[in-house]
Amino acid sequence: MEGMISGAMRFEGQRAFEQLLREVNCPKSIHEVYFFLRGLITGTHVSMPSTWFGWLFDGHEPVYDSMEQAQRFMGNIMGLWNLISDAQHDDKPLPDIREEFPLTAEGIKDRVKMITRKSLAFIKGLDFADTDPREMTPDGREALKSLAESDALCSMYLELPEEQTPNLKTLRKSQELLDKVEQIIEDCIQRIDLGLVEARKAAVPRPAAPLRRERGTDPRVTDPKVPRNAPCPCGSGKKYKKCCWLKLH
Repeated sequence: MEGMISGAMRFEGQRAFEQLLREVNCPKSIHEVYFFLRGLITGTHVSMPSTWFGWLFDGHEPVYDSMEQAQRFMGNIMGLWNLISDAQHDDKPLPDIREEFPLTAEGIKDRVKMITRKSLAFIKGLDFADTDPREMTPDGREALKSLAESDALCSMYLELPEEQTPNLKTLRKSQELLDKVEQIIEDCIQRIDLGLVEARKAAVPRPAAPLRRERGTDPRVTDPKVPRNAPCPCGSGKKYKKCCWLKLH
């Protein structure tokens, strides 16, 4: 894992990364990866890549054609992580990950499935970050509950008869309703993020004295002597001041 992270951590863009996902036979879509990383970053604790990387491949060991391909894949993952983290911590816009579905019955159904997978991926990211709903604000817990039921929301909003071919008006109405569902999901994610602000601060305690970091121990940042402009020891690829330092101050 360390060898893979040593490559350039740069997100090459949606098309290039989608192609790379296919090349390495990753079963997750770019949208699932994107929302999974958002869940990891929103969650309470810093989670090292070695703990969650296997989820991307459904627990199987990835097979790469070369070390260069492995480094490029991990570089894209961590590059996307950095863009999401920048958006969360520095009020920058989130990466523009687009998804288009044809205005057909199958297209609507595919979109419903993708909405559900994105919600579940975000929740899985929270799980890997050891997020305890009891540490959220009441509004954050309510948002998490709504997010977990997003598949039910889709079913509630989607009124598409299966016994006949829907007309264009019905398809457009279904599309508009799914737009509203996605807006609700995005609102839930933002509320969960706000509901975990204090929990994230409390998750990284300020030590009374500098801690000696032994080889092989968890590199979560608790040492105040780390220079603010140095790479964050958590492995995110960001500067310390834009990553774990924010959880300490």
